[in-house]
Amino acid sequence: MDNIDREKIRRGTSFKIFLIKMKAGIMKILANKKLGLAIGVILGLEILGIVVVSGEIRSYYAGIILGVMVSRIMCAILIFVPFLLNVAIIYVLATPRKAIRHRRGFQRIGLVNRAQQPPVLLIETIEENNHIFEYYANGIPWSKFDDEKEFIEAALNISIIAVYQGEDKTRVIIKAKEGTVQLPDYIEWSDTYLPSDSAEIVLGVSLDGLRVVDLNLSPHIQCGCSTGGGKTILLKCVLHQLYKNGAEIYLCDFKRFVDFPLHVREKYHCIDTKEQLRDTLDILIEEMEYRKDLFSGTGCANIVQYNKKYPNKPCQRIFLASDEIAFAFQKKGLPAEEKRLVEEIEAKMTLLCQQARFAGINIWLSTQRGDADTIPPQIRSNLTTRVCGRASEVLSRVTVDNSLASKIQEHQKGRFVDDNEQYFQAFYFEE
Repeated sequence: MDNIDREKIRRGTSFKIFLIKMKAGIMKILANKKLGLAIGVILGLEILGIVVVSGEIRSYYAGIILGVMVSRIMCAILIFVPFLLNVAIIYVLATPRKAIRHRRGFQRIGLVNRAQQPPVLLIETIEENNHIFEYYANGIPWSKFDDEKEFIEAALNISIIAVYQGEDKTRVIIKAKEGTVQLPDYIEWSDTYLPSDSAEIVLGVSLDGLRVVDLNLSPHIQCGCSTGGGKTILLKCVLHQLYKNGAEIYLCDFKRFVDFPLHVREKYHCIDTKEQLRDTLDILIEEMEYRKDLFSGTGCANIVQYNKKYPNKPCQRIFLASDEIAFAFQKKGLPAEEKRLVEEIEAKMTLLCQQARFAGINIWLSTQRGDADTIPPQIRSNLTTRVCGRASEVLSRVTVDNSLASKIQEHQKGRFVDDNEQYFQAFYFEE
């Protein structure tokens, strides 16, 4: 693209941005009563001044040759100058104070279109201490903003919470905190964080507030993490919340519960062999079928409707958690009989993942490994929430479909990232 083509694009884009800003400025005036009143007063004074002055001009030039023409020119000037002043006021009102700094920041990191034009900041609003920046993308797709988040954060000194499409393909919205706002490296659990809704669990704190999972909407969870990253402490905290809110908990740990004190294990149904896991899955499938008939016979679609209809005899939420599930699905090198056992576990777990949501039976699977044998694809596809602590790039991509967990530093114990690319700090929890 040569300079002439770039200049044509710039002129066309500049005019389009001017119209967008004029519209935004007018909408801002209409939305603000005080501002609208002030602009109305200014317009009224300008109109009054034009009427008075134009009348005097006409009177002065009435007997002079070409007086009528001169008076018309002067009147036109009197009208045109205030008009330009009003346009300038509207344009300034529509231009956020950070617009120039953001434009220069985008230029520094090379976030520009083929004509070397950066995005244009149109609107900045603040909601619950979050900055919402809306940009005219200038032909740059929103995915490019998402890919360049780290560079944008450094250039604009912000901590990005989310990047998403605006009202159409020409707009991109960035939700962010000031760059000085960072996640703490340590947050101790307190029961003041305990959700009032028994279907909710709090995983930790993100820049956008508490990271809450609603098990009615996202019933099954996968957690990946390297050794020492904090996945067991996160699971302990989750189990504590569910137990406090009345859930029945089945805990599977093939390491024989070395990370769980005896008094904690006494609160849960503990599983430490494949045979026990298979038998537990049979129990849960039987309970799922029972609840299917129960809900159908009472005209209820799920556990939420049933418990609301029959608050005096509610169904208890059931939670099956595994601290390290890889051992349960590993088939390589096993004798035929044990392979059949693994296949049974896989089939039963798949059935629960696919169908147990309505019944209030939820599953949490943790793993340190990222190979294809760790969690079978038909099970993984039903794990609707995924989080990953510090891990290799392979495990990060397998767990949350991005490499962000590999960027968590070693000293950041309990730091996780989810499949929405949001970092959060899990609570430190010990009973």
